[in-house]
Amino acid sequence: MKKQTVFMAAVLAAVALATGCGAKKSEVKTDYVDDLSKYVTLGEYKGLEYEETSTEVTDEDVQAELDYLLESKADVEKIMDGTVADGDTVNIDFTGMRDGVAFDGGSGTGYDLTIGSNSFIDNFEEQLIGMKPGDTKEINVTFPDPYPNNPDLAGVPVVFEVTVNYICGENIIPEMSDQFIADNTDYQTVDEYKEYVRGYLKDYKESTADSDREQALWQQVMDNCTFVELPQDKVDEEVENMYNSYEQYAGYYGLEMADFLEQMGMSEEDFRTELTSYAENLVKRNLVFNAIVEKEGLTVSDDEYEKTAEEKATDYGYESKDAMEEALGADTIREDILWDKVLTLIADNATAKPASDPTDAAAPADTAGDETPTEATEEEGAEENNWLKSSDK
Repeated sequence: MKKQTVFMAAVLAAVALATGCGAKKSEVKTDYVDDLSKYVTLGEYKGLEYEETSTEVTDEDVQAELDYLLESKADVEKIMDGTVADGDTVNIDFTGMRDGVAFDGGSGTGYDLTIGSNSFIDNFEEQLIGMKPGDTKEINVTFPDPYPNNPDLAGVPVVFEVTVNYICGENIIPEMSDQFIADNTDYQTVDEYKEYVRGYLKDYKESTADSDREQALWQQVMDNCTFVELPQDKVDEEVENMYNSYEQYAGYYGLEMADFLEQMGMSEEDFRTELTSYAENLVKRNLVFNAIVEKEGLTVSDDEYEKTAEEKATDYGYESKDAMEEALGADTIREDILWDKVLTLIADNATAKPASDPTDAAAPADTAGDETPTEATEEEGAEENNWLKSSDK
Protein backbone atom coordinates (compact mmCIF):
# COMPACT_ATOMS: atom_id res chain seq x y z
CA MET A 1 0.00 0.00 0.00
CA LYS A 2 2.80 2.43 0.88
CA LYS A 3 4.56 1.70 -2.41
CA GLN A 4 1.41 2.49 -4.34
CA THR A 5 0.89 5.71 -2.35
CA VAL A 6 4.38 6.81 -3.32
CA PHE A 7 3.64 5.78 -6.89
CA MET A 8 0.45 7.85 -6.98
CA ALA A 9 2.32 10.90 -5.70
CA ALA A 10 5.00 10.41 -8.32
CA VAL A 11 2.43 10.08 -11.09
CA LEU A 12 0.78 13.31 -9.98
CA ALA A 13 4.17 15.03 -10.14
CA ALA A 14 4.69 13.69 -13.65
CA VAL A 15 1.26 14.91 -14.71
CA ALA A 16 2.04 18.37 -13.34
CA LEU A 17 5.11 18.49 -15.58
CA ALA A 18 3.32 17.23 -18.68
CA THR A 19 0.65 19.92 -19.09
CA GLY A 20 1.88 21.90 -22.08
CA CYS A 21 -0.30 22.04 -25.17
CA GLY A 22 1.99 24.30 -27.20
CA ALA A 23 1.71 27.87 -28.49
CA LYS A 24 3.51 30.04 -31.01
CA LYS A 25 5.34 33.00 -29.57
CA SER A 26 3.31 35.54 -31.52
CA GLU A 27 -0.15 33.98 -31.11
CA VAL A 28 -2.11 31.65 -28.86
CA LYS A 29 -3.02 28.26 -30.30
CA THR A 30 -6.60 27.26 -29.70
CA ASP A 31 -6.35 24.29 -32.04
CA TYR A 32 -5.46 21.71 -29.43
CA VAL A 33 -7.65 19.48 -31.60
CA ASP A 34 -9.23 20.15 -34.98
CA ASP A 35 -12.75 20.55 -33.60
CA LEU A 36 -13.23 21.04 -29.87
CA SER A 37 -17.00 20.61 -30.13
CA LYS A 38 -16.45 17.01 -31.23
CA TYR A 39 -15.02 16.21 -27.82
CA VAL A 40 -16.40 18.63 -25.23
CA THR A 41 -19.42 20.81 -24.61
CA LEU A 42 -18.76 23.64 -22.20
CA GLY A 43 -21.13 24.03 -19.29
CA GLU A 44 -21.41 27.03 -17.00
CA TYR A 45 -18.09 28.57 -16.06
CA LYS A 46 -19.41 31.99 -15.05
CA GLY A 47 -21.72 32.76 -12.16
CA LEU A 48 -20.36 29.93 -10.02
CA GLU A 49 -20.29 29.93 -6.22
CA TYR A 50 -17.54 28.92 -3.85
CA GLU A 51 -17.15 28.81 -0.09
CA GLU A 52 -14.98 31.61 1.19
CA THR A 53 -12.13 30.31 3.33
CA SER A 54 -11.36 32.26 6.47
CA THR A 55 -8.00 34.02 6.53
CA GLU A 56 -8.28 35.16 10.14
CA VAL A 57 -5.15 34.61 12.24
CA THR A 58 -5.99 33.85 15.86
CA ASP A 59 -3.85 34.12 18.97
CA GLU A 60 -4.01 30.33 19.14
CA ASP A 61 -2.49 30.11 15.65
CA VAL A 62 0.42 32.32 16.70
CA GLN A 63 0.95 30.39 19.94
CA ALA A 64 1.04 27.11 18.05
CA GLU A 65 3.90 28.44 15.93
CA LEU A 66 5.80 29.54 19.04
CA ASP A 67 5.26 26.13 20.63
CA TYR A 68 6.55 24.44 17.48
CA LEU A 69 9.69 26.57 17.55
CA LEU A 70 10.31 25.66 21.19
CA GLU A 71 9.84 21.96 20.51
CA SER A 72 12.13 22.10 17.49
CA LYS A 73 14.92 23.49 19.68
CA ALA A 74 14.40 21.02 22.50
CA ASP A 75 17.46 19.22 23.82
CA VAL A 76 17.28 15.52 24.47
CA GLU A 77 18.09 13.86 27.77
CA LYS A 78 21.22 11.75 27.24
CA ILE A 79 20.94 8.48 29.11
CA MET A 80 24.37 6.97 29.72
CA ASP A 81 23.38 3.84 31.65
CA GLY A 82 21.18 0.84 30.91
CA THR A 83 21.04 -1.19 27.72
CA VAL A 84 19.42 -0.60 24.34
CA ALA A 85 15.94 -2.14 24.03
CA ASP A 86 13.39 -2.45 21.25
CA GLY A 87 11.61 0.90 20.87
CA ASP A 88 14.51 2.97 22.22
CA THR A 89 15.92 5.84 20.21
CA VAL A 90 19.70 5.73 20.27
CA ASN A 91 22.33 8.15 19.06
CA ILE A 92 25.01 6.32 17.07
CA ASP A 93 28.14 6.72 15.00
CA PHE A 94 28.68 4.15 12.26
CA THR A 95 31.08 3.23 9.49
CA GLY A 96 30.16 0.75 6.77
CA MET A 97 32.87 -1.45 5.25
CA ARG A 98 32.84 -3.66 2.20
CA ASP A 99 35.65 -6.19 2.09
CA GLY A 100 37.34 -4.22 4.86
CA VAL A 101 37.20 -0.89 3.03
CA ALA A 102 34.83 1.94 3.98
CA PHE A 103 32.39 2.59 1.14
CA ASP A 104 31.02 5.94 0.02
CA GLY A 105 28.02 7.18 1.95
CA GLY A 106 28.30 4.42 4.52
CA SER A 107 29.29 6.56 7.50
CA GLY A 108 27.42 8.84 9.87
CA THR A 109 27.90 10.54 13.22
CA GLY A 110 25.35 11.60 15.79
CA TYR A 111 22.53 9.75 14.04
CA ASP A 112 19.31 9.17 16.00
CA LEU A 113 17.85 5.75 15.22
CA THR A 114 14.70 4.26 16.72
CA ILE A 115 15.04 0.51 17.25
CA GLY A 116 12.18 -1.29 15.55
CA SER A 117 11.44 1.50 13.08
CA ASN A 118 12.82 -0.65 10.24
CA SER A 119 14.33 2.47 8.71
CA PHE A 120 17.69 0.76 8.16
CA ILE A 121 18.30 -2.43 6.22
CA ASP A 122 17.16 -5.75 7.67
CA ASN A 123 18.93 -7.05 10.81
CA PHE A 124 20.78 -3.79 11.46
CA GLU A 125 18.62 -2.44 14.28
CA GLU A 126 18.11 -5.79 15.99
CA GLN A 127 21.85 -6.17 16.53
CA LEU A 128 21.97 -2.96 18.56
CA ILE A 129 19.68 -4.41 21.23
CA GLY A 130 21.62 -5.14 24.43
CA MET A 131 24.42 -2.66 23.70
CA LYS A 132 25.28 -0.01 26.30
CA PRO A 133 26.20 3.64 25.79
CA GLY A 134 29.90 3.75 24.92
CA ASP A 135 29.89 0.24 23.41
CA THR A 136 31.28 -0.35 19.93
CA LYS A 137 30.24 -3.39 17.91
CA GLU A 138 30.65 -4.84 14.43
CA ILE A 139 27.33 -5.58 12.77
CA ASN A 140 27.08 -7.93 9.79
CA VAL A 141 24.27 -7.30 7.33
CA THR A 142 23.50 -7.93 3.67
CA PHE A 143 21.87 -5.39 1.41
CA PRO A 144 18.65 -6.56 -0.28
CA ASP A 145 18.63 -7.54 -3.94
CA PRO A 146 17.46 -5.62 -5.89
CA TYR A 147 18.40 -2.42 -4.06
CA PRO A 148 17.40 0.62 -6.16
CA ASN A 149 18.80 3.12 -3.62
CA ASN A 150 22.27 1.96 -4.63
CA PRO A 151 22.35 -0.91 -7.17
CA ASP A 152 26.11 -1.43 -6.61
CA LEU A 153 25.34 -2.65 -3.08
CA ALA A 154 22.49 -4.99 -4.05
CA GLY A 155 22.99 -8.37 -2.37
CA VAL A 156 26.40 -7.35 -0.97
CA PRO A 157 27.40 -8.43 2.57
CA VAL A 158 28.94 -5.57 4.57
CA VAL A 159 30.13 -4.84 8.10
CA PHE A 160 29.18 -1.76 10.09
CA GLU A 161 31.23 -0.62 13.03
CA VAL A 162 28.67 1.02 15.31
CA THR A 163 29.18 3.02 18.50
CA VAL A 164 26.24 3.81 20.76
CA ASN A 165 26.80 7.34 22.07
CA TYR A 166 23.74 7.46 24.32
CA ILE A 167 20.13 6.43 24.65
CA CYS A 168 17.73 9.29 23.98
CA GLY A 169 15.44 10.22 26.86
CA GLU A 170 12.75 12.85 27.18
CA ASN A 171 12.92 16.12 25.27
CA ILE A 172 13.89 19.11 27.40
CA ILE A 173 11.89 22.04 26.00
CA PRO A 174 13.40 25.51 26.54
CA GLU A 175 11.42 28.47 27.88
CA MET A 176 10.23 31.24 25.61
CA SER A 177 12.12 34.49 26.19
CA ASP A 178 13.60 37.43 24.31
CA GLN A 179 17.02 35.78 24.60
CA PHE A 180 15.70 32.54 23.10
CA ILE A 181 14.19 34.45 20.17
CA ALA A 182 17.41 36.41 19.62
CA ASP A 183 19.47 33.20 19.66
CA ASN A 184 17.24 31.22 17.32
CA THR A 185 15.61 33.65 14.86
CA ASP A 186 16.30 36.87 13.01
CA TYR A 187 14.29 38.78 15.61
CA GLN A 188 15.26 40.24 18.99
CA THR A 189 12.12 39.98 21.12
CA VAL A 190 9.14 37.69 21.54
CA ASP A 191 6.79 40.48 20.49
CA GLU A 192 8.76 41.10 17.28
CA TYR A 193 8.68 37.42 16.44
CA LYS A 194 4.94 37.21 17.15
CA GLU A 195 4.36 40.07 14.75
CA TYR A 196 6.39 38.27 12.10
CA VAL A 197 4.50 35.02 12.68
CA ARG A 198 1.13 36.75 12.46
CA GLY A 199 2.11 38.31 9.12
CA TYR A 200 3.47 35.03 7.81
CA LEU A 201 0.30 33.17 8.77
CA LYS A 202 -1.87 35.84 7.19
CA ASP A 203 0.04 35.57 3.91
CA TYR A 204 -0.13 31.78 4.05
CA LYS A 205 -3.86 31.69 4.75
CA GLU A 206 -4.60 34.17 1.98
CA SER A 207 -2.51 32.13 -0.46
CA THR A 208 -4.24 28.95 0.63
CA ALA A 209 -7.65 30.59 0.27
CA ASP A 210 -6.78 31.67 -3.29
CA SER A 211 -5.63 28.16 -4.15
CA ASP A 212 -8.72 26.57 -2.59
CA ARG A 213 -10.96 28.95 -4.53
CA GLU A 214 -9.24 28.16 -7.83
CA GLN A 215 -9.46 24.42 -7.26
CA ALA A 216 -13.09 24.51 -6.14
CA LEU A 217 -14.18 26.64 -9.09
CA TRP A 218 -12.19 24.65 -11.63
CA GLN A 219 -13.70 21.41 -10.36
CA GLN A 220 -17.16 22.91 -10.87
CA VAL A 221 -16.21 23.95 -14.39
CA MET A 222 -15.07 20.41 -15.17
CA ASP A 223 -18.19 18.90 -13.61
CA ASN A 224 -20.39 21.17 -15.71
CA CYS A 225 -18.80 20.04 -18.97
CA THR A 226 -19.95 17.15 -21.11
CA PHE A 227 -17.32 14.98 -22.75
CA VAL A 228 -18.45 13.12 -25.85
CA GLU A 229 -15.18 11.31 -26.43
CA LEU A 230 -11.48 11.92 -26.00
CA PRO A 231 -8.88 12.35 -28.75
CA GLN A 232 -7.04 9.06 -28.40
CA ASP A 233 -3.86 10.41 -29.93
CA LYS A 234 -3.64 13.02 -27.17
CA VAL A 235 -4.24 10.41 -24.47
CA ASP A 236 -1.61 8.12 -25.98
CA GLU A 237 0.83 11.02 -26.21
CA GLU A 238 0.43 11.86 -22.53
CA VAL A 239 0.77 8.21 -21.51
CA GLU A 240 3.99 7.86 -23.46
CA ASN A 241 5.37 11.10 -22.06
CA MET A 242 4.79 9.91 -18.51
CA TYR A 243 6.03 6.40 -19.25
CA ASN A 244 9.25 7.78 -20.75
CA SER A 245 9.76 9.96 -17.69
CA TYR A 246 9.55 6.91 -15.46
CA GLU A 247 11.93 5.00 -17.71
CA GLN A 248 14.47 7.78 -17.30
CA TYR A 249 13.86 7.81 -13.55
CA ALA A 250 14.42 4.05 -13.35
CA GLY A 251 17.55 4.34 -15.47
CA TYR A 252 18.95 6.92 -13.07
CA TYR A 253 18.99 4.16 -10.45
CA GLY A 254 20.39 1.61 -12.89
CA LEU A 255 17.09 -0.25 -13.22
CA GLU A 256 15.28 -1.64 -16.20
CA MET A 257 11.62 -0.69 -16.35
CA ALA A 258 10.57 -4.22 -15.40
CA ASP A 259 12.68 -4.07 -12.24
CA PHE A 260 11.32 -0.63 -11.41
CA LEU A 261 7.73 -1.85 -11.71
CA GLU A 262 8.57 -4.86 -9.54
CA GLN A 263 9.81 -2.49 -6.85
CA MET A 264 6.54 -0.56 -7.15
CA GLY A 265 4.56 -3.78 -6.85
CA MET A 266 2.83 -3.21 -10.19
CA SER A 267 2.59 -5.04 -13.47
CA GLU A 268 3.20 -3.34 -16.81
CA GLU A 269 -0.53 -3.55 -17.53
CA ASP A 270 -1.52 -2.03 -14.17
CA PHE A 271 1.07 0.70 -14.58
CA ARG A 272 -0.22 1.72 -17.99
CA THR A 273 -3.78 1.60 -16.69
CA GLU A 274 -2.84 4.10 -13.97
CA LEU A 275 -1.07 6.33 -16.46
CA THR A 276 -4.02 6.19 -18.84
CA SER A 277 -6.40 7.29 -16.11
CA TYR A 278 -4.26 10.34 -15.32
CA ALA A 279 -3.71 11.05 -19.02
CA GLU A 280 -7.45 11.05 -19.69
CA ASN A 281 -8.05 13.56 -16.89
CA LEU A 282 -5.23 15.70 -18.22
CA VAL A 283 -6.64 15.68 -21.74
CA LYS A 284 -10.10 16.58 -20.43
CA ARG A 285 -8.57 19.52 -18.59
CA ASN A 286 -6.78 20.69 -21.71
CA LEU A 287 -9.95 20.39 -23.79
CA VAL A 288 -11.89 22.56 -21.36
CA PHE A 289 -9.07 25.06 -21.07
CA ASN A 290 -8.81 25.44 -24.83
CA ALA A 291 -12.58 25.64 -25.24
CA ILE A 292 -12.76 28.57 -22.81
CA VAL A 293 -9.80 30.28 -24.47
CA GLU A 294 -11.48 29.90 -27.85
CA LYS A 295 -14.92 31.04 -26.70
CA GLU A 296 -13.56 34.07 -24.83
CA GLY A 297 -11.00 34.94 -27.50
CA LEU A 298 -8.21 35.09 -24.92
CA THR A 299 -4.74 35.92 -26.17
CA VAL A 300 -1.31 36.84 -24.82
CA SER A 301 0.33 39.72 -26.64
CA ASP A 302 4.09 39.89 -27.01
CA ASP A 303 4.25 42.92 -24.69
CA GLU A 304 2.13 41.13 -22.11
CA TYR A 305 4.30 38.05 -22.41
CA GLU A 306 7.52 39.99 -21.83
CA LYS A 307 6.17 41.79 -18.75
CA THR A 308 4.46 38.79 -17.15
CA ALA A 309 7.29 36.37 -17.91
CA GLU A 310 9.72 38.62 -16.06
CA GLU A 311 7.44 38.55 -13.02
CA LYS A 312 7.03 34.78 -13.20
CA ALA A 313 10.79 34.27 -13.44
CA THR A 314 11.15 36.08 -10.12
CA ASP A 315 8.24 34.20 -8.55
CA TYR A 316 9.57 30.83 -9.71
CA GLY A 317 13.10 31.51 -8.51
CA TYR A 318 14.88 31.86 -11.86
CA GLU A 319 17.75 34.29 -12.32
CA SER A 320 16.09 35.82 -15.35
CA LYS A 321 13.34 35.41 -17.91
CA ASP A 322 15.87 33.96 -20.33
CA ALA A 323 16.90 31.33 -17.79
CA MET A 324 13.27 30.36 -17.26
CA GLU A 325 12.67 30.17 -21.01
CA GLU A 326 15.68 27.92 -21.41
CA ALA A 327 14.42 25.60 -18.67
CA LEU A 328 10.70 25.54 -19.52
CA GLY A 329 10.32 26.88 -23.04
CA ALA A 330 8.49 30.02 -24.14
CA ASP A 331 5.41 28.05 -25.18
CA THR A 332 4.96 26.59 -21.71
CA ILE A 333 5.36 30.02 -20.10
CA ARG A 334 2.90 31.56 -22.52
CA GLU A 335 0.37 28.86 -21.74
CA ASP A 336 0.92 29.41 -18.03
CA ILE A 337 0.01 33.07 -18.52
CA LEU A 338 -3.06 32.03 -20.46
CA TRP A 339 -4.08 29.67 -17.65
CA ASP A 340 -3.86 32.62 -15.25
CA LYS A 341 -6.27 34.50 -17.49
CA VAL A 342 -8.73 31.63 -17.60
CA LEU A 343 -8.70 31.11 -13.84
CA THR A 344 -8.98 34.85 -13.19
CA LEU A 345 -11.93 35.11 -15.55
CA ILE A 346 -13.71 32.28 -13.74
CA ALA A 347 -12.96 33.76 -10.29
CA ASP A 348 -13.96 37.31 -11.26
CA ASN A 349 -17.35 36.00 -12.36
CA ALA A 350 -17.93 33.83 -9.26
CA THR A 351 -19.66 34.64 -5.99
CA ALA A 352 -18.30 33.85 -2.52
CA LYS A 353 -20.40 32.20 0.17
CA PRO A 354 -19.49 32.72 3.86
CA ALA A 355 -17.03 30.22 5.29
CA SER A 356 -18.68 27.47 7.31
CA ASP A 357 -15.66 27.03 9.58
CA PRO A 358 -13.24 29.86 10.48
CA THR A 359 -10.44 27.34 11.07
CA ASP A 360 -10.55 25.86 7.55
CA ALA A 361 -7.14 27.21 6.51
CA ALA A 362 -4.78 25.75 9.08
CA ALA A 363 -1.15 26.66 8.45
CA PRO A 364 1.91 24.43 8.69
CA ALA A 365 4.70 25.16 11.12
CA ASP A 366 6.95 27.94 9.86
CA THR A 367 10.67 28.20 9.63
CA ALA A 368 12.38 30.72 11.86
CA GLY A 369 14.88 33.09 10.33
CA ASP A 370 18.08 31.57 9.01
CA GLU A 371 17.62 28.29 10.85
CA THR A 372 14.77 25.91 10.20
CA PRO A 373 12.97 24.19 13.11
CA THR A 374 13.80 20.81 11.59
CA GLU A 375 17.52 21.54 11.26
CA ALA A 376 19.40 18.45 12.45
CA THR A 377 22.14 19.91 14.60
CA GLU A 378 23.17 16.54 16.00
CA GLU A 379 22.51 14.23 13.07
CA GLU A 380 25.45 14.75 10.80
CA GLY A 381 25.29 12.24 8.02
CA ALA A 382 21.55 11.59 8.33
CA GLU A 383 20.66 13.05 4.95
CA GLU A 384 23.68 11.55 3.27
CA ASN A 385 22.71 8.06 4.39
CA ASN A 386 19.22 7.69 2.93
CA TRP A 387 20.54 4.66 1.07
CA LEU A 388 20.61 2.84 4.41
CA LYS A 389 16.85 2.81 4.55
CA SER A 390 15.07 -0.32 3.47
CA SER A 391 14.00 -0.22 -0.16
CA ASP A 392 10.38 -1.05 0.61
CA LYS A 393 9.83 1.59 3.28
